[in-house]
Amino acid sequence: MSRPKGWYAEKVFPWMLSCVEGPHVRKRQAAQVAQAQGRVLEVGFGVGQSLDWYPEAVEHLTAIEPNAGMRAAASERLAGAPLEVDLIDAMGEDLPVEDEAFDTALVLLTLCSVTDPARVMAEVHRALRPGGTLLFFEHVAAPTPRSRAWQRRLDPIWRCAGVGCTLSRDAVQTIDQAGFSLDEVADSDIPGVPSIVHFVHGRATRT
Repeated sequence: MSRPKGWYAEKVFPWMLSCVEGPHVRKRQAAQVAQAQGRVLEVGFGVGQSLDWYPEAVEHLTAIEPNAGMRAAASERLAGAPLEVDLIDAMGEDLPVEDEAFDTALVLLTLCSVTDPARVMAEVHRALRPGGTLLFFEHVAAPTPRSRAWQRRLDPIWRCAGVGCTLSRDAVQTIDQAGFSLDEVADSDIPGVPSIVHFVHGRATRT
């Protein structure tokens, strides 16, 4: 996971992201978060909006976020959090957590912007206990050749505006190759989103 720095990455982008992620995106994220239980690891905590969605079955949350601006915004939410939260300044490629320490892990629009998705998922796999659950919601490579071609054309501009976010990654394949057993993968129907942004959600088990 890259460490975004600078005025745009730390001030403008967190605000812009909160505006862009509309109610349909938040509804799908909330549905994923609602399945969490036990000790939870969330990689790419952002501004902390997931705090509103965690169920009582969650005992403790370890939240990873390398963007200082995102952490500052998230910190304001922690005072009223209904659960115990450790907000950690770290990158997903090098998680400062023990092996097999978590029951559930979440990546929500995270693998699109990390530097090394395979390494991030290897770290998440290490951190989850055997049989633990990974919940994900990501935008990925489009299913049609024409849309994928447009994703590749737009990626340079998209990465610049999105602080490293990439349109055309195959997050599901990355999760599968990290040693997870994919239990559910489904397209996410997000109204109003152009076809070049293709969302999927699902769950996987740490084998």
